[in-house]
Amino acid sequence: MQTTNYIYSKTNSILFTALLGGLIIFSVPHLINFIYNGNSLNWSLLLIFDLFILLMLLYIIIKALIPAIQNKVVLELNQTSIISYAKDINIEWKNIEKIQLKSGRSSSALYIIFKYETERGSYIRIPLGFVQGNDEEIYNNALDYLKNSL
Repeated sequence: MQTTNYIYSKTNSILFTALLGGLIIFSVPHLINFIYNGNSLNWSLLLIFDLFILLMLLYIIIKALIPAIQNKVVLELNQTSIISYAKDINIEWKNIEKIQLKSGRSSSALYIIFKYETERGSYIRIPLGFVQGNDEEIYNNALDYLKNSL
């Protein structure tokens, strides 16, 4: 089988970045108002919230938005392994017992179940939220690679 590459989803990366940016834009005027009025408890709590959201925003920009704009590969299926560049893992098909697709609230994830316990545990979860493509199609392709490797 030929190598199958999946790139980062530009749409999801942009939407998530916009959502976090919108939260910051919405809360900054309130933060300024709290500071101006001397309401130290409210502004300190809002500042902590804003810093947390800002860190998440920077993380998403670095880990998803920039790679999406650059059309970088996030998930690779090849003859010998499945590679998640987002999680920096390379799992050989011979070490995989089965693959499951589980749907979450906002996106699905591939669960790679190992044949034996590893230092990472008995399975690894590969989220598909920032992977461009149909989750079912990705799952079925991964199953095909697994079947062909046996």
